[in-house]
Amino acid sequence: MEKLICRKTGQLMTRLVVPCAAFLFGIAYCPGLHGEPAPASAPKSGDIITICDSEGNPIGENLVWLKQALSTGQCKELRLTIRNPIQKIAEEELDVLVEKYNPRQAFAIMADPSTGDIMALAMKNGSKPDDVEKDADTLPSNFIYDPGSLVKPMTISAALDLGLISSESEFDCENGAWDYAGETLKDAAPYGVITVCEIMKVSSNIGTAKIALKVGNDKLYDAFRSFGFGQKTGLPFSSEQSGVFRAPKDWEKFFNTRFPIGAGISVTPFQIVRAYCAFANGGKLVKLNLVDGGKDPQTGKIVRTPAEPGEKIFKKDDTCGKIVSLLKLATTEGGTGINAAIPGYEVAGKTGTSQKWVDGDYSETKFIASFIGFVPADNPKFVLIVVADEPEGSRFGGIVAAPAFKNISEKTLKLLGVEPVKPVAATKGKED
Repeated sequence: MEKLICRKTGQLMTRLVVPCAAFLFGIAYCPGLHGEPAPASAPKSGDIITICDSEGNPIGENLVWLKQALSTGQCKELRLTIRNPIQKIAEEELDVLVEKYNPRQAFAIMADPSTGDIMALAMKNGSKPDDVEKDADTLPSNFIYDPGSLVKPMTISAALDLGLISSESEFDCENGAWDYAGETLKDAAPYGVITVCEIMKVSSNIGTAKIALKVGNDKLYDAFRSFGFGQKTGLPFSSEQSGVFRAPKDWEKFFNTRFPIGAGISVTPFQIVRAYCAFANGGKLVKLNLVDGGKDPQTGKIVRTPAEPGEKIFKKDDTCGKIVSLLKLATTEGGTGINAAIPGYEVAGKTGTSQKWVDGDYSETKFIASFIGFVPADNPKFVLIVVADEPEGSRFGGIVAAPAFKNISEKTLKLLGVEPVKPVAATKGKED
């Protein structure tokens, strides 16, 4: 560990020189993992940490927030699951998003669906007031928000697994406005009677809510719990939030039509990534993992962190395949996620657009735009979420977040040597 003076600012800097090999790199300061107090040699509050490779070159600079998120800890060499070339891609594409839409902040998180290993973890701030950097919720482990349409597949998969619907079941979407329990639920367009396939493709609020009523409150709650909502993800952040996930006894009368479409339930980006890993890996809920291994202080050898087998979510073996087929529709012509389509690959994914909770009510001017998906859809190499908090110019996940998903995914597929299978025509889609 070296103490340096920054030539630009004159501030004291702490530089950590750590090994970097292949796709994994280690960090020497990772506090809070085991709860021990920081030793005297650990960086102090106000220090600027630059993570470097063995040559002293900065790597993964956006991971500086790890020092802030993993509070009180110790100096120990750790090896992360982060893949540095993919991390660089994610950071560069977030820069493009921030430049175009100037969100308060933006996240990109990529995970291996079979193991839960975090492959990339990027965060960027826009040019909003500088209190963003001071807020605890600027970290993806602490950032809780209503996910909006990202959770509609959970609702639909519950109904499919219970045998209550098929992909071709029809629901009346009431021409875009439906009164239920004294409240009006609206769609983005005046849809009439459409199938479950179309409900997913155009992201109908009304269609999804009517499917939820068939499932029932208790079974829907249990289904969402099985995806890990209301629970921590397994990541080593002492301050990780579990979100807001109320039991049915605490629901208001109309809540059974709002929670299934992602309103009134709050999650972190990590929780959504974990849930979609289950869709991508055949229906198992794996724990997310950021630490690939660490140096045994007794032997000096690197000890790998074993992956834990995930718990099975669905009762029926074919449920996961059915929901993946529906998720593919979002990135085809007429789907809300068409801007995430990648020529040569099938992409399974979902757009999300949600209002922010501000001063005790949902804001009419502040939104969160998201896209999450996995590719190739039938043999996924990764799950990726892109989230933009308060973007300017558009509020829709399909417009703000989907292009960044496409660009990060396309470059990552090339890096991993995943060959394209067939052409995909990207044309005009719906808003969501």
